[in-house]
Amino acid sequence: MKEKGSSTILVLTIVIVLTILSSGVFYLIQHSSKYIALNKKKDLEKMALIKKAGRVVELLSLDNTPYSNAVTEKQALESSENGDFIITVADVSSRYNLNWIIGEELKSTGFLKSGANHYDFQSLRDQSGPLYDFSRYTDFVEAENIDRYFTPYNYFNINVSAELVLEKLYYIRTGDKDGASRFRDSIKTFRQKSKKGSIKMIEPEDIKEFMGEENYGRLYPVVNAQPVMNVHFIPEDILLILLRYFKVREPEKKANYLMSLREVSELSVDNLKQILGEEYYTKNRVHHYIGTITWFWEITIRKKDGEKNDYDLKWIITRIPQPVSEQEKEQIVYRLVKEEFAQ
Repeated sequence: MKEKGSSTILVLTIVIVLTILSSGVFYLIQHSSKYIALNKKKDLEKMALIKKAGRVVELLSLDNTPYSNAVTEKQALESSENGDFIITVADVSSRYNLNWIIGEELKSTGFLKSGANHYDFQSLRDQSGPLYDFSRYTDFVEAENIDRYFTPYNYFNINVSAELVLEKLYYIRTGDKDGASRFRDSIKTFRQKSKKGSIKMIEPEDIKEFMGEENYGRLYPVVNAQPVMNVHFIPEDILLILLRYFKVREPEKKANYLMSLREVSELSVDNLKQILGEEYYTKNRVHHYIGTITWFWEITIRKKDGEKNDYDLKWIITRIPQPVSEQEKEQIVYRLVKEEFAQ
């Protein structure tokens, strides 16, 4: 049996995590090292794991194609010269999130249990608020499907998140009930302006103006307008569901094409426009679901100490969405969300 210890910034909800993330990865490396309270050998092993994980984060930060994270990039990190270390890197954000999914869209996925009602799901979520542990929703979605197709690790895109969720999130972050209600009303009014063939959406370059200076400061980057999933890592089932839901032409053919391409090449937003149709991609909410950036990574480092003992370190890190005005600098900033040790 493994002896476990954890230092977790995320305790209850991803909202809390994204609210308190303020210190850099290397500060957190020092912080983690400082509070290791085991014997000297374990201290040294854990410090070595932390150093290796920090190097993986550094390599991710130095990506020379900052607007795309590909399967080939993940494979390169895992297969590089790592000595006694075994490195695993996984995208953990390119799935649906029960904290923000709109009820009607949950129904359309086919993951809702037979006999379950999406209105009842929304009612329970409104009572609960954002959760890290989705076990409360197993009356609505099978536990196996929750594990496979849903994650608490992604941001709240203002175009795909339920209005009541955004209101609740505003209140959690500010304590301003009236302000939260006004924020929800502004989103509802904006969405009601949509017409058939002309969907109203808030793009990354418009979100600050839409929110206003004060709300933007309160909510960004937790609420943003970036695509929530990376096409390179979306489960095939979800990719096909999204293409069908948004009525992309020949969804099966295009899903298969994207699946084959992503295994051998790095896709860009321009590639997505070409494959799905530029006008369609940009004028439909599908581009708020499907993009090319991974926002949350899970990094696992394992090391054998020569005595048949394994030392494991697991990090969840998040990439902080940069405001459009700062994207030209091509800065990639990561923060540590969760840390676990095991031996």
